[in-house]
Formats: sequence, C-alpha cells, structure tokens
Amino acid sequence: MTRFLEDRTNDKEVVVLPRILMSVSPSVRPRLLSLLLLSCCLSGCAAMIADVHLYYQQMAVNYKEAEEKAKVDIVTLERKSAVLLQAGETHKYNKAQKEIGKIKNWQDYCARQHERFAQAAQKTAGPADSKKNADQETQPASH
Repeated sequence: MTRFLEDRTNDKEVVVLPRILMSVSPSVRPRLLSLLLLSCCLSGCAAMIADVHLYYQQMAVNYKEAEEKAKVDIVTLERKSAVLLQAGETHKYNKAQKEIGKIKNWQDYCARQHERFAQAAQKTAGPADSKKNADQETQPASH
C-alpha cells in the first residue's frame, strides 16, 4: 500500500517511473533507455527518408511536365515563325527563333533535372516502395 502511494503525485511536471522499470535492476535501465531512444531515432529517420523520397518523386514529375510544356511551346513557335517567314517579317521571325532557342535550352534543362530527380527518388526508395513497384510491374495492366 505504501508503494502505491509513493507512485502518485499531484505535481504534473514530475515524472514517476512505472513499477515495471522500478523492478528492473539498475544495470539494465541504461540499456532499455538507449534501446528506446534508438527506436525513436530510427523511426524519425525512416519518416524523413520517406518525405525526401516523396519530394524527389514530385520534383521529377514537375520537371517532366515542364519538359512536355516546352515541347508544345516549341511546336507552336515554330509554326508561328514559319508564318512570319512567309509573310516576310524577318525581324519578328528572328525574335521567334531566339525564343525557340531559349525554350529548347529550358527543355534540355528540364530533361536533365527530371532524370536527376528520378534517380534520386529511386535511391531513396525504401524496401516497401521497391516491393510495391515490383508487384505493379508483374501484374498486367487492366484497361
């Protein structure tokens, strides 16, 4: 009865070890504490790696979309520049050609970045992600 009363406290800032830890020998306590801290750290690292993986995946998608938009813009400008050349407006044609060059550079940059982020996402993929991807590849697509 006395031990039960010793465990109780009205002060909310004081932490009292549960009886299970009180009954464990003092030499084992540091090991249990280090095991508890290690498990907390590892779960935090796993969550951070998952977040980084999702970030890399999203960046790869974003750059792929930007690359595709650049392709569409190039086609549009090439058509426009052909019309300008036929109309004899060489100044506007030259401006359109410079713009096409800039967009092609942007498209190349986006392609490199897409590849870079896709590779980074693969490197940070956890075992669960690689297992899920392997399962998706082996299953036939249902259309």
